[in-house]
Amino acid sequence: CNPGVCFEQVKVACRCKRRTISLLCFKSPTVEEGTNVPLARYMGKLRSMNISVSQQELHDYLTLSRVQCTEACRLEERNERLADAFGLKDVRLDSIIAPSYSQFLTSMNEKNKAFVLEVEEQFNKMITNYKAVNEKADTLNKIKHTYFDFKAMNRDKRRFIHELAEIYKIGTQSFD
Repeated sequence: CNPGVCFEQVKVACRCKRRTISLLCFKSPTVEEGTNVPLARYMGKLRSMNISVSQQELHDYLTLSRVQCTEACRLEERNERLADAFGLKDVRLDSIIAPSYSQFLTSMNEKNKAFVLEVEEQFNKMITNYKAVNEKADTLNKIKHTYFDFKAMNRDKRRFIHELAEIYKIGTQSFD
């Protein structure tokens, strides 16, 4: 750091390292951690460098040398503990609980509810059948793949099936 107040841009993380913000270092030989500092002076310098940060975040950084975890951090930490407890270490728990649907999937659902229900029903049957066969089979007789041939359809319906299959973690393939 510079001998006066350091204005080097730094990334500051919360305790769990999920959240980071950009700030200026602001370290100074006259300012020790845990002491009160003139926030208005530093906020002015941040604004002049087009760095947007709240006074609370700046205060936390200057007094604690980090920013506070948010509710999102706590939720992610909780989900990681749950995933670990259920043996889902490589799976993001929030994607299992609440998948995010694209605008295209949402609009197809609104336009053609019957088709959406038909596809979801077929996906569920495939998954159920796959699990049932493999639960009963010994190691050598387990099936690796299951498939279903949908009838010929237009481009939007094919796209819908491919996008929804990604959410279900099902591989797809189109044939012309």
